[in-house]
Amino acid sequence: MIGTELVLTIPTNLNSIISIVLALVDGLLFGVAIKKAITSVILAIVGLVIAGYIGINLPGINTALLMSKAPTIIAYVSKVAPQLLVGVPIFFIIGLAVGFWKG
Repeated sequence: MIGTELVLTIPTNLNSIISIVLALVDGLLFGVAIKKAITSVILAIVGLVIAGYIGINLPGINTALLMSKAPTIIAYVSKVAPQLLVGVPIFFIIGLAVGFWKG
């Protein structure tokens, strides 16, 4: 990589600036939504565990079923997640991180 340089240019075109701002805002919204979804899933699992402990079960959903499916779901998400971020603009990723952190 001798002789190659990274050239950063500041966009002067209005369409480029709007695209950057929209990618950042979109990332923020997705970050907040993902954080809320993760919180909701964790609270639902805790609620099911407590309900199962006191003897209340929803038909078709129980703690044993969720615990048996968890490794499969985690393996699938960890396999697919890197492929989803290929080609995503850096401003979307920055917005996603900030939205997840602050959301």
